[in-house]
This record gives sequence, structure tokens and C-alpha cells, in this order.
Amino acid sequence: YEEGWLVEIEMKDESELGELLDAAAYEKIL
Repeated sequence: YEEGWLVEIEMKDESELGELLDAAAYEKIL
């Protein structure tokens, strides 16, 4: 993990998981 970040996220509303982007969708907005 020398060149990156490691984070832990706690979801309050698991229904929001459907709104997350996959890698391909995220690359399109970069």
C-alpha cells in the first residue's frame, strides 16, 4: 500500500449502494 489509500466506509443507508459507479462508469466521468 505504498502508493495508495486504504479507507473504511460505513453505510447508513444500504439502499444507496445501487447508486455507486463501477470502474467503467467512473472512468467516463474522469
